[in-house]
Amino acid sequence: MTLCSSALEGDPMDPQIIRKAFAAAAKEAQMLLPSN
Repeated sequence: MTLCSSALEGDPMDPQIIRKAFAAAAKEAQMLLPSN
């Protein structure tokens, strides 16, 4: 998760890009770990 680490380190990034990255990661997590 380079995007997340970069955001935590304070590198200048577009908040929308970070949001999309988190959304994509969340979707992948839901696919791998279905909460039934």
